[in-house]
Amino acid sequence: MAGDMYFPTRQLEQYLHLPHNSMVVLPDTNPFPTHYPASQFINRKNDATLDMTTDYSRAYSSSFWRGFYISESLREMEEPVLYNMDLPENTEVYRFAFLPSFDPSVVIRVTMQKGKAKLYWVKRSYIVNKKDEKGSFVMERGHKIFTKKQYSDFLSLLKETDFDNIPNILEYDIPMTDGTWWVGEHRTSMQYNAKFSEIVGPNNQIFRFLLKVSNIHTTWGERTL
Repeated sequence: MAGDMYFPTRQLEQYLHLPHNSMVVLPDTNPFPTHYPASQFINRKNDATLDMTTDYSRAYSSSFWRGFYISESLREMEEPVLYNMDLPENTEVYRFAFLPSFDPSVVIRVTMQKGKAKLYWVKRSYIVNKKDEKGSFVMERGHKIFTKKQYSDFLSLLKETDFDNIPNILEYDIPMTDGTWWVGEHRTSMQYNAKFSEIVGPNNQIFRFLLKVSNIHTTWGERTL
């Protein structure tokens, strides 16, 4: 991948105090259609400097494949791609995906416009027919409009968690987890942000709130949150 060359080159430039070669760019378009820019799930400093002790080639590859596999689930659940979506001014979209390994997956999307918010959700469960023991995915969908209080509570939770500044939590082999992936996204007409975590982390209040408002019941939600 081109990103495998970009980061080592940038690290070498910074180490040698060389000006950045404008020919070396980070391609954020994936060779496969995905819901996320290829480098979205890399923790980088705001001033664009790179930690010399970090293997950014590996980080880029991991970010790409995370986005690829998560996108497989989102496509099956017929969720739109947000990061390159055109949105009207004063419109914001938040999406939270909960993707456990063995339990039903849930995606909740909140569209906010002109002081109002509408919530959409989809729950994907794998159901096995007891007669022939064949399984298939079943989708449950729904939507509702936030009450004024729910809208206010949601904004307060976003502010408390400082969502746009939460780092990606890329822990491995975390004890007592089933491989759950949690992804939060924020899209406006001007910017896009997404966060990945292998644990609930600081988003647990938002997740718990949205599950309650959506009236979605999951064993992992009750167990994890």
